[in-house]
Amino acid sequence: MEMKSLVTKDAFVSVRQMADTISWDKDLKKYAIEAQRFDILPFMTNSFFWAMHNSTTKHTEGSIYYKLLHGTEWTFCDETVYFDGLELAIVYFGYSRYIQHAPIISTKYGVVQKTNEFSVPVEDVKITREVAQTRQSGKAILEDAKLYLDNNTDIYTLWASGLSNDASGGAKLKCITNY
Repeated sequence: MEMKSLVTKDAFVSVRQMADTISWDKDLKKYAIEAQRFDILPFMTNSFFWAMHNSTTKHTEGSIYYKLLHGTEWTFCDETVYFDGLELAIVYFGYSRYIQHAPIISTKYGVVQKTNEFSVPVEDVKITREVAQTRQSGKAILEDAKLYLDNNTDIYTLWASGLSNDASGGAKLKCITNY
């Protein structure tokens, strides 16, 4: 089965300013799918990822996969907290891939960096810093997702099966109380 993007260009635009001329189909979609394949899928089991992926057309507000993808409020340690959703992680990981590769074009004459008379190329160090910052944001959301999933195993049974790709071991943080 072909992997579909779980996000849209609007999701990218909600995170970073992007020119209207950037095409979803030509420029961004491939990076969203790469983020899903190389960042999100390894975070969960294949069966969990594909269950979420294959139900995207059936997502209704309030469904478990809708909440996982788009975010939800939930209770942690008797406090209401908000989980941003995996959509935001996909966007951050996808955007980091896009900015790293966008100015680079492969031609029959070699790999070139595209510029024009009205643009000033961004220094490599600034691109590297932006890539690192957006990847770190994506990783932080995955940490939030893990906490959300670990504390909602009764709802997300594929996560609860113990087959998640987390090899770190150790205890799952449920709640810390003051005595």
